Amino acid sequence: MKAVVWTDSFQMMVMFAGMFTLLIAGCMKVGGIDVVWNVADQNERIKIFIMNVDPTVRHTFWNVVVGGGLFWTAVYGINQAQVQRVLSLPSLRKAKLALWLNLPGMCAVLTLVCLVGLTMYTYFSTCDPVSLEIIQKSDQLIPLFTMDLVGHIAGLPGLVISCVFSGSLSTISSGYNAIAAILLEDFVKPCFPKMTSTTKTVLSKMAIIVCGGVCLLIAYIVSQLGGSILQVSYILFGMLGGPLLGVFTLGVLFPWANKWGALIGHLTSLVITLWIGLGTYLNKVVVTSPSSLITEGCRMLNTTTTTMSPIPLLSTEANLPEVKNDFPLYKMSYIWYVGLGMLIHIVVGLLVSFLTGPTKPSEINPGLICPIFDELLPFLPKKIRKKLHFGVRHEDFVKFSPDNPDTKDRGGYDKRELEEYSVKKEKPIPCIQTVCNGTSTDAIGTDHIYEKDYNTHF
Repeated sequence: MKAVVWTDSFQMMVMFAGMFTLLIAGCMKVGGIDVVWNVADQNERIKIFIMNVDPTVRHTFWNVVVGGGLFWTAVYGINQAQVQRVLSLPSLRKAKLALWLNLPGMCAVLTLVCLVGLTMYTYFSTCDPVSLEIIQKSDQLIPLFTMDLVGHIAGLPGLVISCVFSGSLSTISSGYNAIAAILLEDFVKPCFPKMTSTTKTVLSKMAIIVCGGVCLLIAYIVSQLGGSILQVSYILFGMLGGPLLGVFTLGVLFPWANKWGALIGHLTSLVITLWIGLGTYLNKVVVTSPSSLITEGCRMLNTTTTTMSPIPLLSTEANLPEVKNDFPLYKMSYIWYVGLGMLIHIVVGLLVSFLTGPTKPSEINPGLICPIFDELLPFLPKKIRKKLHFGVRHEDFVKFSPDNPDTKDRGGYDKRELEEYSVKKEKPIPCIQTVCNGTSTDAIGTDHIYEKDYNTHF
């Protein structure tokens, strides 16, 4: 994990360098950032506050805020590559700090990418290379843009290509590491619990090699599908991430859920989202309307082209094109796939749980259920908030805040679990580091809590 983090840090610097290179060179070529903004605004490429609530419209304010919020919740909340990094930190406080520090960095990356995209649009606004078949798809615009701008300067094309590869490798390295960890921990170790460390290391490396081969095969298949690779990746993540976000939401917020509800809810949600996603693609709904570009200004390109008549100006609200199949869900914007998958999982999971016998909230470890109303409505009277616990004994979940800042906010401990031990005078009770920080230790230095410490805490 440490190697992945360090390589990601270096690759991020390369990405920033490449994007700044394209942005500066592009702005100098077209006349400045003000020209970029004016051209984009005149051609309605900067339409932020489209308040339409229609889910079939590709990008609106509400689609991006609500649907996009659920999408990024899945990315940072249940994606193994991200969760694994958070869990590698020594405390909850540092994990929260890392996520908050990630926010400005992610905003900076997205802002730079959008500015580069607007600059590229301004550059090609009078000459659409896709319409002229100079390139085959929009994914090839960046290489063409790079060679036109800085192709004559040694090193800069390589920097931009390194930027593109750094963005890919940063994601791939994290994914390989995460998949290898899942295979080893959830599938191999339960079957072979007595494996040596050497064997585990070898199997982990072999898993990474196999996963790499599978990913290369998938990348080749995706390249043959047509359309935007970024859009295809978003659709795939939505189809798979929605059910995953649903199972975690069901378990964390609803104490009545049981294993059958989680299993059947997940399978139902997965089947429906795959059906919608694949049906949408087969009906060509994922293909967006052409951009409002013309080809009259193609003399600016460093290529030999034939001037063609202007392409008719099209609306840029990005409505999905009409298809023969009028099934409503096929027209739904891809950005809602995560939310739909999560909703289906929760509804089906709760129904199945109540039909098969719900879990008793009073028997659940309160540390596993989030007291959502305590977090959202802390101003309510304590009696009302206790009723909103729905029987979960959150009052038994004692939070500790030792003086050590590294262990502060690390969580709590269920008093009932401690009470199950036979507490005798000076008899050590094994416990977690957070509870025992600053208490007595045995002869070998292992933290324990003694009867006197137990009485002090409880």
